[in-house]
Amino acid sequence: MAPVIIKGVEENRTDFVWDRFKSPEVLLQQRMAAMEHFLKDFEQGKGQGRYVSAEAQCIPFPDDTFDLALSSHFLLLYGKQFSYEDHFTSITELLRVSRELRIFPVLELGNAPSRHLERLATELAEAGYNLHIETVNYEFQVGANQMAVIRR
Repeated sequence: MAPVIIKGVEENRTDFVWDRFKSPEVLLQQRMAAMEHFLKDFEQGKGQGRYVSAEAQCIPFPDDTFDLALSSHFLLLYGKQFSYEDHFTSITELLRVSRELRIFPVLELGNAPSRHLERLATELAEAGYNLHIETVNYEFQVGANQMAVIRR
């Protein structure tokens, strides 16, 4: 899998900012190290309840379990691959179990603005949520330096 991902990054090299990761190879090394660190901890963490398998649209926790939920490089990023309904359902489910949800980035693959963001903001407001955009000091995808912050 890693060679496919890095090939895609190399083919789209101009879509990325190369100040934190100096090259696709360095990116791969750091991502693989993070994955190895996670995998070493996974079985023990799963046994301790620190890792729970679930789908974003059906989270096995009671309402208000968490103060904060994070979605990094999934929701909004795959706007073409997942429907608006998939996004809305996942977001409202994450907000059911947490008081605040942060989604980063608010761009899709290819650095286009999220096709779902405007409609989400409208429909979430109608459902009693407040969505606003905050600029962050991290940018790997060109132009991807903003996150959506959603609160009840």
